[in-house]
Amino acid sequence: MTTTREHLHEPLSDELAARWMRFGQTGEQLYVNLLGLTVEAVRTDYCRMRMPFQPQLRQAAGIVHGGAIASLLDAVVVPVVGSAYGKDARFSTVDRR
Repeated sequence: MTTTREHLHEPLSDELAARWMRFGQTGEQLYVNLLGLTVEAVRTDYCRMRMPFQPQLRQAAGIVHGGAIASLLDAVVVPVVGSAYGKDARFSTVDRR
């Protein structure tokens, strides 16, 4: 059984939650789609995302490449941060400062 901290976070509005549950599902082929990332739950300051195992994500020793894990970490913060902004806001998870 998986234990999450989801219950510790306030729900988003139905509209906002529905928008972020569709994260990466734009009809375009985006990087998140190549990794197979899907949002399982999103709440205020919380997101749980799944990256299913794909053999192509392995590194030479046969385990999931650290870059794929780093991409999952980078992507999961997008709904967390983005839910605080309006739907037309543009932002990045990195900054060159």
